[in-house]
Formats: sequence, C-alpha cells, structure tokens
Amino acid sequence: MSGIHVGVDDRLWLAVTLILTVLFHFLNRRPRLIVDRAVAPLLVPERMKGGYSADQLAAFGTRAHSVLTPTGRTALDLYRSTVLAIDLGFALALGLLSALLWEFIWPYMPPAPSLVWLGWIGSWASFAYLGFDIAEDVVLIQLLSPGRRIYAGQARIASTFTVCKLVFICVSVFGLIAFLALALIDHFMEVRKEPVKS
Repeated sequence: MSGIHVGVDDRLWLAVTLILTVLFHFLNRRPRLIVDRAVAPLLVPERMKGGYSADQLAAFGTRAHSVLTPTGRTALDLYRSTVLAIDLGFALALGLLSALLWEFIWPYMPPAPSLVWLGWIGSWASFAYLGFDIAEDVVLIQLLSPGRRIYAGQARIASTFTVCKLVFICVSVFGLIAFLALALIDHFMEVRKEPVKS
C-alpha cells in the first residue's frame, strides 16, 4: 500500500477485476449446480469447510465418476475440466479485486494504528486467499484424476489449502463481501427459476 491517491489506471484495474470476478462466477454457476446435484448428498471438496480425508476425496471421485450429467459428461469430468478450471480465473480475479479495494480506500482511512494494521492485514490476506485457492484447484484437478489412488498425505495438503483459502477470504474482508454478494444473487436466481435438471 503506497498511500497515494488512486488514479485513473488504478480505477480501471479495479473495474476490470470486478467484471472478471462476476464473469467467472456466472460462467461457473450452471456447471457447479449440475455437479452439486449430481453428487448429492456428498459435497464437492471445496465446500467441506472442516477439510477432508483421502477417503472422502475418493468417495467423491467415485460418486462423481459414476454419474452422467445432462452435458453428456460425467460429473467428475465436468468438475475437473470446467468447474475447477474456471475457478482458477475466479480466484485470481477475486483476490486481486479484494487487494485493489484495500488500495483504493487506503488514502481515505484515518491514520489510526489499528486501521493501518487492518488495511495491511486485509490486503495481504487477499493475496494469501488468491494463492491458496489456486493451489487448491490445481491439486484437486490432479488428485481427482479417474482411477488415481489418493494418499493420506496428498489429501492433507489439498485439505490444508481448502481450509486456508476459507480462512483468508474471511480475513480479506472485501473478498468475503464480494463472495457473499454473489452467493446472495445466486440464491435469488434459484428462487425465481426452476431447478437445473440432473
């Protein structure tokens, strides 16, 4: 954080990251709904807030690989090749959006030490979220390859990435606000539309 007033270029980057965050979210909305409903009552690994074990990952992979979706692809293929791939872009856009929002408000924050620390923590947490979310997606794509055996240590690594991602998106504040706003929009869209067939 430089403490310099935001210029035109900074506002442009802020707008670009906001647009990309929304775009990636809605590109992934239907594939996520299809996968969620195909594997129910199981949860996709990203939604397991307390983390997951090798057995839980294997159970998800087996279930997802056995279900054919309306797209003509298995739920596992749709999850690995589409949901997680798009989520890589979403994680990058959301993390940068949160960090840029902290940069945007930085010049207008009172010079109180507690607020200075809040700004630094929120900004760095945004980058931490970005890194852990991308790492989670990459590792899950690899571990959930059809027929691959998942070892306990590998699952612990992926689970740690998932838990850290959830922790740091909360600490980033703006990342959490943006995520909850998109989730709220999803909720209202679901209420007004018929469920996706699975």
